[in-house]
Amino acid sequence: GTVISPAHPLRIMLIGDSVMHDLSYAITAAFSATGEATVSSKSIDGFGLTTAKNWPTSFPTLVRQVHPQIIIASWSWDEYGPTTPNALHQPVAYTALLRRAVNALLTRGNGVDGVIFTQFPLSGTIPAANAAGQASYNKERLEGLKAWNGIAEKMTSYFPGRVMYLPVASSL
Repeated sequence: GTVISPAHPLRIMLIGDSVMHDLSYAITAAFSATGEATVSSKSIDGFGLTTAKNWPTSFPTLVRQVHPQIIIASWSWDEYGPTTPNALHQPVAYTALLRRAVNALLTRGNGVDGVIFTQFPLSGTIPAANAAGQASYNKERLEGLKAWNGIAEKMTSYFPGRVMYLPVASSL
């Protein structure tokens, strides 16, 4: 119901891992250039729902501190093993976990109007710890990223009108 203006800017919070941290500079610059938005980056290197197990309490705390209307999110650390659940090997369990996280972000009365998941970029070859396993490592990593992106996109059907998915990976 609020009209966005310089006096009442749109409040955006970013959550995610190191890639979201890197993206935060461009996202902040783009929204700040409007003169009608503020951006708070709360990204953490290595963030994932299975790596930062305190998210059930930290998400509500961050929302109370920042008072965002929109949350933009993306991370890759839940893509595949050894964490459980993960998007590739336990997609049903990971979908349930991500739904819990979105519910925590969209708690009634907390002021958050929506969550936007940005597609996680599909990177090229990354050196593996064991050169002999590099091909299989990168294949599984790519499959895991595709699985995470698919589950994040599926959140739009669980939270219609409240969650968006932006397929931006090819432009990054």
